[in-house]
Amino acid sequence: LDVASQVTVTYEPLTVVDAGGDIDVCKNNATVSLTGTAQNASNVNWISSGFGTFSDRENLNTLYMAHPDDTIFNSIELYLIAFPRGICPIVIDTVLLNFTDSPVVNAGNDVTICETDRSAQLSGTVSAGFNGIWLGGNGTFSPNRNTLNAQYNPTSAEMILGDITLTLQSANNGTCSPVSDDVRIIIQNLPTVTFPNLIELCADQPTIVNLSATITNASSGVWTGSDGTFLPNNTELNVTYQFSAQNRLDSTVTLNFTTSNTAPCPSASAFVKINLTPVPTVNAGNDMSVCSRLEPVDISGNVTQASGGTWSSSGSGTFLPSTNQLSTTYTPSTADTLAGSVTLTLSTTGNNGCNTYSSSLLLSFVDFPTVNLGPDLIVCNNELPT
Repeated sequence: LDVASQVTVTYEPLTVVDAGGDIDVCKNNATVSLTGTAQNASNVNWISSGFGTFSDRENLNTLYMAHPDDTIFNSIELYLIAFPRGICPIVIDTVLLNFTDSPVVNAGNDVTICETDRSAQLSGTVSAGFNGIWLGGNGTFSPNRNTLNAQYNPTSAEMILGDITLTLQSANNGTCSPVSDDVRIIIQNLPTVTFPNLIELCADQPTIVNLSATITNASSGVWTGSDGTFLPNNTELNVTYQFSAQNRLDSTVTLNFTTSNTAPCPSASAFVKINLTPVPTVNAGNDMSVCSRLEPVDISGNVTQASGGTWSSSGSGTFLPSTNQLSTTYTPSTADTLAGSVTLTLSTTGNNGCNTYSSSLLLSFVDFPTVNLGPDLIVCNNELPT
């Protein structure tokens, strides 16, 4: 007896999965959109060979956020795993995530220009494969904002403000996020130096003079101009200048102070002229002898390098019209004549910083002459002398 049985064989379709094509992504914008497909799968799961995360690893269409450590490598692999509905094997497909370099932007070193300059030279760089554009500023760029080594021409308001920040930003970034770097343009004001430009000094004064310079927009300076000595040294703002032997012979000494460390602005300088005024001279005239009468005596003195002079007496007489006239009269008092003499002194006034100088004359009083003819005589008229 023949026995027969029947078996039904059911063929399950193979599970098919496609993770999509390889993807290039920039290192500074390493979030990618994944679009996978799967057939005859019960569910799917995304796995990374790196350290990033998926927005939803069980969804065919998801986002992968790369971890910074992922970008250390040139690429990582993302796996899409499809699980079959039945007994068919698990199927895996791989997508290669390639990391491209981010733009590297350098706006250059900060630039300092002088207030007399009308432009600042820029020197930006952007890594190969990218362009750059300058942002910010109210001025103009020559030839244009897209030139990395352009010249920037500030506005008048920016020149007054004195500090401008420009930004160099990458362009033509592809999948990368823009990268930027800043540069400052600093406008430096011109240096100044001030101090009195004229000092009047008498030749009879001490052989030193104190000098003090005030500077702005400069850190230091130097005194020059003659063969004397600057104390403590010629690089101090406040110095004492000690005259040389030649200075004492000169009528004028000129000293200069020049600022230093003022780049990019030029140095500033100023000078002080020290005029050495000659010593005043005075001459009261020669000694005189006059009769012991209370009558005015003419006197006349002379002064140089001073504006005037004043008379004084060792006695108690009077000067007319005044003591301040170089040519005047002196009327002796009774006490003067009894004393026999007085000293008249002429002292300089208006000495231009010099000491006062004096000159004297001796006024001596001489007694009236007397005549004695002897006693009266009585004679006869015929004895009169013939």
